[in-house]
Amino acid sequence: MGGSMGKDQSQEAQESSQKEALNSTLNAVQESAGIEPKEAIHIPRDNNWFRVHEGDTLWSLSEKHLGDPTQWRELQSACNLGSDPLVLLPGSQITEACVARARKMSRRK
Repeated sequence: MGGSMGKDQSQEAQESSQKEALNSTLNAVQESAGIEPKEAIHIPRDNNWFRVHEGDTLWSLSEKHLGDPTQWRELQSACNLGSDPLVLLPGSQITEACVARARKMSRRK
């Protein structure tokens, strides 16, 4: 249990260091452009995307992410999941942004 706690603290320290470096760079760019400096926002990577697995279908992914399996065309288009609905490549990524685009597309119907 102590090993995983150390790993978590190490990851937190690394993320904090990365955030500080990003903020420093962001502040320098903003200052040179005459923009009031603002702090960068960190979004954890594992919370904003989903990896397609073998056996997933557009129907099942649409049900999971949009709550309606019949919106698979919108998900396919918004997430650039290819032109063939029968071919869904494992390892493809579905991001929160493309799911939001798919929801927006489905509301326009």
